[in-house]
Amino acid sequence: MHRKLKINQANVTAVKRTKTKQSVFDHVNQPIDQLNSMQKKTVTKLLTDTHFSGTCLLVRNGKITFLKAFGQANLKTDQPNQIAAGYPINSVQKSLTGYLIMRLVLQHKLNLNQKVGAFYPNIPGGKTITLREMLNMCSSYRLLKSLRQPASDQQVINYDLAHLSYTPARIGKYDYQEINYILLAGIAEKLTKTSYQQLINKDLVQPLNLHQTGFLSVKRDRQLPIGYTISNNSQSIAQKIQPAVISNELGASNMYMSALDVYRVQAALRNGQLLPEKDDLYLYLQTPHDPYTAGMYPTPQYDRLHGIGFGFESSVAISNNGKNAVVLLSNHWNSHAMIQNTLLSQLYQQITNNF
Repeated sequence: MHRKLKINQANVTAVKRTKTKQSVFDHVNQPIDQLNSMQKKTVTKLLTDTHFSGTCLLVRNGKITFLKAFGQANLKTDQPNQIAAGYPINSVQKSLTGYLIMRLVLQHKLNLNQKVGAFYPNIPGGKTITLREMLNMCSSYRLLKSLRQPASDQQVINYDLAHLSYTPARIGKYDYQEINYILLAGIAEKLTKTSYQQLINKDLVQPLNLHQTGFLSVKRDRQLPIGYTISNNSQSIAQKIQPAVISNELGASNMYMSALDVYRVQAALRNGQLLPEKDDLYLYLQTPHDPYTAGMYPTPQYDRLHGIGFGFESSVAISNNGKNAVVLLSNHWNSHAMIQNTLLSQLYQQITNNF
């Protein structure tokens, strides 16, 4: 598809990517360990020393080298975590919303330089703020207060539009706010006349044959682990997923996935399966002042994705061609020792340098 990008290339750079086609893994429900004895010792020590509880997936050169679950899904019943289980992925979901928006670009239904007022006529700053600025969390929008009861998608959108603020001087400056992706999800629904859940199922779950991906429900799914937060005295405190939070996090943080499904999607976004190279580059354009783009944080070593909530933490490091990856889904969140700080880069270095 030919198009002119109306972007000042002096101020915007594309994340460099080396494209490599890659097949999607079949469903896996048994542990995998292709590490030699020294590698296994190093990886296991990292995971046990940090008291990791959840599922760890390591991929090198497009092949699973390690897949194993650690810890307990339910401390009361002593139920262990399972490698095929789904975990709330929280803000990792934003990368999926970014892809839905990019599909609409490919279908010529919008472009990322459009102003948000084209879709929400009465929104403050609607004639100034672009969809690109919302994708990159630099719109300046903030939600003043959240809806306190469960609501439909449209009710959430209407409420948020009535309770947001924007600061013109902050436009173009990074400020991580959920409201950006909630409104982007609303745009996808408006243009397609299809619910967000249906779009995810049609555009991602079915094409990629995802086995353990879905949306959180008001009633706790007994197949999902319980999330725990670690207190200052090292106690594990069970968390409840609040119904109002589920509906209010439209497009931002209300899905669950298995570690393997997370990898399937993130690899497909980078290896040409979902997005041709030029469209991949277009989606992940980054400004010099913005560390975030379309649901992820690009770094010189890898693309990083992260999410926390309900006692869960999701942390992903993936190469820009999708061939090397670390996926950590945990149901024990410690705010003083988050796995993105204690494990992610260390494990990525292991699979890229020492294997």
